[in-house]
Amino acid sequence: MAADALLALASAIAVYAAASWERALWDLSGASGGVTAPPVPGGPGVGIPLVLAAFSVGVAVPLALRRRFPVSVALVSVAVALLGTGVPGWSGRLVAAVALCSATYHRPRQAPVLLLLSVASTLTPILFATPLPGGAWPPGFPARVSPTPLAQGVLIAVAPIAVGYALHLHRERAEQQVLLHQAQAARVVAEERAWIAREIHDAVGHHLTAIRMQANAARHVLPDAPPPAARALGTVADLSASALRDVRLLLTALRDEHRPTGVTLADVPARLARRGRPAHPQRRMT
Repeated sequence: MAADALLALASAIAVYAAASWERALWDLSGASGGVTAPPVPGGPGVGIPLVLAAFSVGVAVPLALRRRFPVSVALVSVAVALLGTGVPGWSGRLVAAVALCSATYHRPRQAPVLLLLSVASTLTPILFATPLPGGAWPPGFPARVSPTPLAQGVLIAVAPIAVGYALHLHRERAEQQVLLHQAQAARVVAEERAWIAREIHDAVGHHLTAIRMQANAARHVLPDAPPPAARALGTVADLSASALRDVRLLLTALRDEHRPTGVTLADVPARLARRGRPAHPQRRMT
């Protein structure tokens, strides 16, 4: 909102300054015997700064709300620009073009309506203000103009709509590229986790299973083994079974890390603690 308010203020100042500068140049030309400045609404030489300031503020202030009410802002700016068409040297239509461009950017589905509004606001001054080659028409009657000004007016009217829609498409493509990059990164991470899980299962899980089976088999084959040997075989079987359970828990964490409701690697120590075993058990054979 602050940036939009600054944009509105800068636009009003720029439009007013440009119109005042142009009228000052006309006054200098008139003083030196050149062309005098055309009158503005309100009478010649009466309230000229006030009229320029009113139109400049009226066409630019709505830009402060261009993000919340883009179409309404465009309508107000275009209406003020049309009302100020009779002010010589006033470039408020440029601000209206900015409002139309912003409205198309924020409301691309309203682009056809905004295009009609832009064409109508651009061609209206051409049709009603262009003098006839053979004389003037009655006030309010459209003038017959050559195709060149009409074509130029249409191109000028289409320009802000085209720019706004192109900027909107560019933003959409950028957002799609970000989403695609995130999806590809997630897929690569998932594939890497699956590969790690397979490697751990193949390299560690099978060996732990074999160690446990060998220890249990030795206990059954040697029922009369000395007590130290029996305790050693029991410790090996218990350690291998515990390590195998920890490996399976780690594999579950690796497979479910990319899921919001899955077990993460950070949860492994807590789950081990809940199961009554430390995260890093230290056991030794006796």
